[in-house]
Amino acid sequence: MTTNSNVWAFPEALCPDCSTCNKPIGVYQCIGCGKIFCSRDTAGHRQLLRSELHELIHESEQWNNYWHEEARRRQKVLKTKQENIYQQIDDWELQAIAKIKQASAEARENTRRLFEHHYNLLPKWTLLDVSALRRAMETDGFLETHLSKWKIQLQRLKGKINTFITDFIRLRMVDSFLSKLVIDGEYTAYEAIEPNEDPDTEVLVPPVHLMVPIDGDFTPYNDGELKTGIHHFRYKSKCIFFGVASKKANIDKDPWNTPSTYGWTGDDLVYLNANPIQGYDGYRSNLELGDTYLLTVDCDHKVIRLTNERTNEAHVLDVDPTKCPLPWQLNVRFLDHVQP
Repeated sequence: MTTNSNVWAFPEALCPDCSTCNKPIGVYQCIGCGKIFCSRDTAGHRQLLRSELHELIHESEQWNNYWHEEARRRQKVLKTKQENIYQQIDDWELQAIAKIKQASAEARENTRRLFEHHYNLLPKWTLLDVSALRRAMETDGFLETHLSKWKIQLQRLKGKINTFITDFIRLRMVDSFLSKLVIDGEYTAYEAIEPNEDPDTEVLVPPVHLMVPIDGDFTPYNDGELKTGIHHFRYKSKCIFFGVASKKANIDKDPWNTPSTYGWTGDDLVYLNANPIQGYDGYRSNLELGDTYLLTVDCDHKVIRLTNERTNEAHVLDVDPTKCPLPWQLNVRFLDHVQP
């Protein structure tokens, strides 16, 4: 009997039974499941695996599309609930402004922390990397263990959706000289599903680019083309504008007022097709020199997201593809070197 890492060849009299047809003509062993197949059924075994992966890709795409819309809906529910709580706090504050200023400030801070916590519970790992599944399909480089892991990840993501609650916060009055308003609530525990929990299974994750340009560099990574998929860019420098523009736009000529520009800058300004709007969707700029920012560009869903990793605050913008057609390019600006 001769062997190598992938093929088992037996003399005819010693051939084991094929796991599919049960005939004593098994000559190939699958290194994934360990079963032995004849020449004809080996191809069928691989085709069955490919069919399962195809179904998994389809189901994962459906899940990703659903969760994208569901997450935005839940953010709106949280925002409405938060605004309602704020209104109750304001009504109470008006009854005794002079003596309860400090209590009001404490209540707002507790409310902010609670809702910030629950905003962050809208999971960071709720989408499967379908591009990795497609690469596995194209290269045929996957086994039963990969399929099982990916299926488990998808089922766990679906299970997480049932843990979403909006009644985690309550108002209660504490007896004192004046009734003091206190914010109570639950910080729901959340276990993130990492994309590479199984050390024996290699899963490709989107690259994160670290940009640390020198003073005066006005075009950091602005020459690339973003057409499909989800891309992540991490910046740690003197950033003053984060966004994208259509690849057709000449952002070097006038980066701030170039049509198709979407993004965030200081003074609470949000740019929508190059139109600056102050405080759009509740945006408050917290750009500080030396902070680290994660810019996520989701070409598939026409969305960009900016996260300050120091404060954990995240902001999301829908990009109108009729005003900013794909492909996109990054439009990220830094403080110019100031001559003395």
